Amino acid sequence: MPLRAPRAPRDYGRTIAGAERARIVALIREGHTRNDIARRVGRSGSTVGGIAKAEGLEFAGRAKVAAATAARNIDLAARRAEVKAALLEDAMRLREQMWRPCKVYSFGGRDNTYAEHDASEPPPADKRALMQAAATALGRHMDLDAHDADQRVADARSMLTRLGAALGVAEPDA
Repeated sequence: MPLRAPRAPRDYGRTIAGAERARIVALIREGHTRNDIARRVGRSGSTVGGIAKAEGLEFAGRAKVAAATAARNIDLAARRAEVKAALLEDAMRLREQMWRPCKVYSFGGRDNTYAEHDASEPPPADKRALMQAAATALGRHMDLDAHDADQRVADARSMLTRLGAALGVAEPDA
C-alpha cells in the first residue's frame, strides 16, 4: 500500500481573522474555487466555505454550475415534451388501425401455402395486440406528463418558499 502524505491538522473551531481571512476573502472575490483557495492557504475546504458563507459570498463556479444545470433541465423537459407528443400520436395511430381495412394472411396446410384476403378490420387477436400497444404508449405519455407536473409543483413550492423567506413569512407546518 503506498504511503500517504501527512494531512494538515484540522482547523475546526479556530477563528481565522486578520490578514489570512482577508486573503481568503480576496481569493473568493477573484473567482477561485473553494478547493483551490484551501490548497493555497493551507486550510480545509469547509473552513474556506464557512468564511465565504459568513461574508455572504459565493464561489464563481457555483453560479455557472447552477446555470448549466438549469439549462440542461430545460433541454430535457423539451425533449420529454417531444417524446410525450410522439407517444400520444403513436397511441392514436395504433388505435385507429383497429378499425381500418387490412390484409389478413396465413401460411398453412400440407404444402405450407400462402393465403390472404382483405378484411374490413383486423381479427380480434390483432385488435387486442393493437389495443395493448396503444395503452402502453398512452401510459408512458401519462407517466411523463405526471413527472413534469410533479416537477412544476416542486418548482412552484420552492419559489413560494423563497418568496416567503424574503418577505419574512414563516413556512406553515405540514
